[in-house]
Amino acid sequence: MAKERTSVRMQTQIKTLSEQSYSIRSIARILRLSRRTVRKYLEPTAQPPSESGGWVNTVDWDSQRTANSRDKLGGDKGSRV
Repeated sequence: MAKERTSVRMQTQIKTLSEQSYSIRSIARILRLSRRTVRKYLEPTAQPPSESGGWVNTVDWDSQRTANSRDKLGGDKGSRV
């Protein structure tokens, strides 16, 4: 049977204990959670997209072409007999 979800209060406790320099193992032992659950709530969350939505405003097409042509030239060196 699956265990209940971790409450917001428990998540706050995890973060508080971590800020007090408790190890993941000791936090898990104190709160009676798995170490995996503790790690899950301590890992940084994904950053929200920037104002541009993650898109690049300008593309330098010349550098893209030279990078692609270098890849094509460099990849065929060892394939010829």
